[in-house]
Amino acid sequence: MKLIILCCSLILMAVSFFASSTEQTITLKLGKPSTQDIPKNHYILTLLEKSFAKVNVKLNIAYSLEPMNTKRILEELTRNDDVNLAWLTLPNSLAEQRHLIRTSYPIYNGLHSKRLLMVKQSRLGEFSDIKTLKQLKPFIALQKQSWSDYYVLKNNGLTVNGDLSYESMLKALDEGLGDYFPRSVTAIKAEIRKHPQYNFVIEPHIESPRVHRRPVCLSQATLPDSFKLS
Repeated sequence: MKLIILCCSLILMAVSFFASSTEQTITLKLGKPSTQDIPKNHYILTLLEKSFAKVNVKLNIAYSLEPMNTKRILEELTRNDDVNLAWLTLPNSLAEQRHLIRTSYPIYNGLHSKRLLMVKQSRLGEFSDIKTLKQLKPFIALQKQSWSDYYVLKNNGLTVNGDLSYESMLKALDEGLGDYFPRSVTAIKAEIRKHPQYNFVIEPHIESPRVHRRPVCLSQATLPDSFKLS
């Protein structure tokens, strides 16, 4: 299996930066998620806003009109038209495309690999005595088979249902057809707030096996000299 890596792809049009020497606003265009109801990545959006603010540039975020999967986003990044920024999970064969310049930078600083368990509040007691991975194995995890987390869970011997869509996984968790839903520590609170009808909470004692990725930044255009991702 090819190494899965976390990619932050910054494809910024040079004209956006250099159309005017006094330009103080830039628009980053993102692909609209192909799966509905996935929360925005507030961590990265806040990081970008603060980074541009450091160089006195106001940041606007715009989304494509049509939903896009990873393949479509990559195509749009190449054309640098409807999408000029994306953060994606890609195999090396796609991440190292010649038309993208690869620049390593750990934007998550390890946070993205940390997983917490989303569970129903009424079932918290069932997890309170779990101390080992072996004790967790009878419980059913929910994770889409096309996501890299799925293989991490399976390789650790855990029981995983990978056949459901994101929306169906939430319903399965609510109806007891799944026991827990591992989510990124950077996103789980926003996801729970977005779906208050399910009464989900964070299991406070257990961390899911981690997903180890190598953060990189892919860029096709030159950033202003004053702009640093730090």
